[in-house]
Formats: sequence, structure tokens, C-alpha cells
Amino acid sequence: LASEMECESIITVVEWSSRSFVVGQEDGTVSIYPVNEVLTQNFDQIEPMTVSRPTPVRSLSFGYRGRLLAVGGDDGVVAIYNTEGKWPMVHSISVDFSVSRVKWSPTGRHLAIA
Repeated sequence: LASEMECESIITVVEWSSRSFVVGQEDGTVSIYPVNEVLTQNFDQIEPMTVSRPTPVRSLSFGYRGRLLAVGGDDGVVAIYNTEGKWPMVHSISVDFSVSRVKWSPTGRHLAIA
């Protein structure tokens, strides 16, 4: 699907949940698409919700039941977004390194950051 998208920046990572298809890009943009629309329409017909980060997005991970999305990047910050409504950022975690991978535990209580 990502190959069908026309993006202004290079796609660096993609992630699925039962409700959303999310694309992270080199320019720091995170585009969030409803799965039901992605599977039935062309991307050029869908207006994604977007959030912006100051540096490239390197990792995306949905938490337990897809309620939270962790976004990691080169700035050493993992932003946690609530997937309900307008996707507000609910928490951020700063580390002393560029984040290349984030992954929720199976229970959704813990987050591994590399």
C-alpha cells in the first residue's frame, strides 16, 4: 500500500492496527489513515490525520488493542498518542540516543526502546 502513496518525503516506517494504517516519514510527518478507507479507496481520495515531529520518524508501535501509538525518531523522544479522537499526545519519554525501535509488551504495560 505504501508504494501507492504520493508523499513529499521518504516513507521510513509503516504500522497497522485493526483501526488504523500509519506512515512515518523522513521529514517527521506521521500520517494516520482509517483502515476501512485504506482497504476500499485510493490513497489520493483519503485525507489523513497528521502529526509532526522535528526529526525523521524511525519506529511506530501500537499498544494493546491499538489504543496507544508510540512514535520514535532521531530526536531521542518517544511520543505516545491516544488513538481516539484527534490523536492527542498523552506522554513523551526522552532518552539520550536516537530512537530506532519502539515496541509495546504484549500486555501494553511496558514499552521497549532501542
